[in-house]
Amino acid sequence: MPHLTISDLQKTYGDDIAVDQVSLSIERELFSVVGPSGAGKSTLLKCIAGLELPDSGTIRLDGEDITNDRPSERATATVFQDLALFPHMSVGENIAYGLKKQGWEPTAIDEQVEKLLDLVQMPTARERSVQTLSGGQRQRVALARSLAVEPAILLLDEPLSSLDANLRAKLREDIRRLQRQTDTTFIYVTHDQDVAMAISDRMAVMTAGSLEQVGTPESVYEEPTTPFAATFLGDNSTIEGTAATDDGESVGIRVGKTESPIRGVASGAPVTSGDQVRGFIKVEDIRVDAGAECANTVSGDVTEKRYGGGDCVLHVATEVGELRARVRDCSEYSVGAKVRLAWQPSSFRLFPAD
Repeated sequence: MPHLTISDLQKTYGDDIAVDQVSLSIERELFSVVGPSGAGKSTLLKCIAGLELPDSGTIRLDGEDITNDRPSERATATVFQDLALFPHMSVGENIAYGLKKQGWEPTAIDEQVEKLLDLVQMPTARERSVQTLSGGQRQRVALARSLAVEPAILLLDEPLSSLDANLRAKLREDIRRLQRQTDTTFIYVTHDQDVAMAISDRMAVMTAGSLEQVGTPESVYEEPTTPFAATFLGDNSTIEGTAATDDGESVGIRVGKTESPIRGVASGAPVTSGDQVRGFIKVEDIRVDAGAECANTVSGDVTEKRYGGGDCVLHVATEVGELRARVRDCSEYSVGAKVRLAWQPSSFRLFPAD
């Protein structure tokens, strides 16, 4: 039985639909919900926490219906974006706060606080004021405080958004480690696709209140089933055309006045001859000046170079539109240079244009 089961969950605010008939099954895992601002991610998390009540649908934890339970009645804890630490308390007092509210014995509280400080790698910080901590240390204390009450599910609402890139990279590994060590279900809500891809066992892509796709990071990234999932994750170029041929393995589309069809793979809805289609190709799947082993080839002129640290993205004007390709060395290519781009049909995902 799934650890958490959400069935047909609906939440509206006036005429605005924040969560639209969402159904999910989540195991004891690190599960991320990723999407743009306004997608409904935080509202879904608040419904799981009991901070918002849905208009309809059910939420079950280990088979028990908790849809209308108060937050204090649920075996959940939440780490908010602003962390909400008590500034007048020490690190240890912050971690112990929930335990005291639950009536733990003082000796058990001391042991649990020490255990959590070790877990978040801050063993000597118990007496420090939280106001003296760095951003990363405050994040760890917030995690320790939430884990102290031993929740069945830990909910994390954009907890790393205010940190710099290097610190985010470090703390996302801490979150991954803590989930493994505690064997607690973590549900992580974020607009940052890189974080979601790096830490998740599985993830859901969400937009406009609805789920677009659920799966492992690899499957969602490599095999998107909707145009939104295809474009939200990664850096994609778009090619539009008309479906012309289908050999059973790939579909050929006519683009403008190109002599040969550009071949791709239909994803999600089927594509038939004559359909207007949109195809998406990720920047890393296009090879520059490749040999004849790739089925799709076009030529074009470099219009822009974008250095990314360790690699370089070329913007290339071609007969099928602007395409972007990644190369290792920016110095090999200059603006205005003519290049040949190539890619395999399996990496070119096609969807009906509507």
